[in-house]
Amino acid sequence: MEPSAFHEVQRFRQTWVWALTLLVCVLPVGLMLWGVYQQLVLGKTFGDNPASDRGLIVLAILVIVIAGAIVWLVGFSILTTEVSRRGIRVRFFPFHRSWREFRPEEIEEVRVGKYRPIVEYGGWGLRLGMKGWAYNVRGNEGAEIRFRNGKNLLIGTQKANELALALRGIGITVRRDG
Repeated sequence: MEPSAFHEVQRFRQTWVWALTLLVCVLPVGLMLWGVYQQLVLGKTFGDNPASDRGLIVLAILVIVIAGAIVWLVGFSILTTEVSRRGIRVRFFPFHRSWREFRPEEIEEVRVGKYRPIVEYGGWGLRLGMKGWAYNVRGNEGAEIRFRNGKNLLIGTQKANELALALRGIGITVRRDG
């Protein structure tokens, strides 16, 4: 394997991301478990239009599985970016099973600098915004790649200066904004 001029691994480690994730997951799970307890243990129907006991159990299991999947996705998502002579490689696990590779000759230019994640791409993660796809985990700095075919891709980074230097080093035109 060829040595890389740039290598970055990012994960969701922000406190607010975990607080929101847990809030979104714990509340529905807690509500479902309360409903199961109320209906199956206390013998009181849960809700104005209660489900059967079996239906309530199936729904509770489904809510727990979905909440667990969300927590797993946030906990195990890893954005890895590499730059080498061959170009840019990026993988956003678990969404990408293999690397996405972009050769220098495919790239028109790259703008490295600040962007507005919520306004331009709808937030963080694997996103499709008005400007194209974005792979970002945190912050508001990234490399907006403009391809010769007219498509765009934003890759978020915590190391914007190092990324810009590595891209220039392999002959890619880089504009540095902000």
